[in-house]
Amino acid sequence: VGGLLGYALDAWAGFHPWGFLAGLVLGIIAGFRNLWQDAAAMLRRMDDTNKKQDNP
Repeated sequence: VGGLLGYALDAWAGFHPWGFLAGLVLGIIAGFRNLWQDAAAMLRRMDDTNKKQDNP
């Protein structure tokens, strides 16, 4: 999505390829941030499940 927005910004403002590259980098950073948050949430759920199984 970031790359497409950057491409559109380039077409509108005319400073190709910097908008595309900036959008691409921001999109990659956002994707890794979401991946990190999802992995952390999954680990918390697994830890909670293990604690419940250990303490009946």
